[in-house]
Amino acid sequence: MNNNSLVIISAFVATLLSSGCATNSNSSQVYAPNEQLDEVLFRYAKVAPIKPPCELEQREVSVCNLKSTHVAERNNVCGIQRKTLKSCQQNVQLSQAPEPALVLNLNCHDRAKPVVDCYRLASELNGLHIKYPNSKRIMMAAALLEFELGNTASSQQLLDSLLSKRGAYPEAAILRSRIAMEEGNLTLARSVINKQLNITPDHPYLYEMQASYYYMEGKYTDALQSVKIAERFMKPNWRIAHHRGIIYEAQEQWYKACKEYKQILKEQPNNRVINAKIRLLDEHVDCYVNSNYPVFTQL
Repeated sequence: MNNNSLVIISAFVATLLSSGCATNSNSSQVYAPNEQLDEVLFRYAKVAPIKPPCELEQREVSVCNLKSTHVAERNNVCGIQRKTLKSCQQNVQLSQAPEPALVLNLNCHDRAKPVVDCYRLASELNGLHIKYPNSKRIMMAAALLEFELGNTASSQQLLDSLLSKRGAYPEAAILRSRIAMEEGNLTLARSVINKQLNITPDHPYLYEMQASYYYMEGKYTDALQSVKIAERFMKPNWRIAHHRGIIYEAQEQWYKACKEYKQILKEQPNNRVINAKIRLLDEHVDCYVNSNYPVFTQL
């Protein structure tokens, strides 16, 4: 499940950006590493746009109205969708407005996406690590970036040092497990994850990584169980459907895989990978879905 475990890595940056100890200029020296790391990360971070509330519900109502040719049919068939939209809008009014999220885009090798200057950021993080060799957040940030740049040995060394310390380091465990799986060492991957699960049994991404090595071992029932547990500890997320779809494909349960992938398209209609998977599944089961996603063209 290598392409699936990639999804987990993207969540680490949000943790790095949100876990710092924000302090003022009169703070004691103990907070200096966090302050300086935050200053570096925020210079490379971007503000992610807030998705319009009830966007999915509004889309379903619009689609229903377009499909219905008669007024009576629209009133009967689309009534449920309208009630769901109204309920969502009421909940939005009662809740606080969402705050824009800070996102650090680490697509260091993808020319199709905006990227930060990964090598310059790596240089700054290495400088901070030399200055504060025991800062856990700096070590994790440096390890993640070294991994993104392909410097697996350097990333592994930082992660092993971090995991040798007392405490809970689920993000470090997930990345270290990912490296172990890429090296074919599933025993080490399992050991690292299980140790962290004993400390933080409510961390969903640990269960996602657990599902990954079960998948690689061909233990699909265990993998589905791990995904199910992960789902209990997180908000509704398209990644869960992605995990299940991949596992169902391996089991040749084409209809179930198709159903999971179509669920993702409700949230991400232009997802190239998922659109491709659905078209390929059409070979085994009627999985066609109308999509506005452009056909691939050679540049």
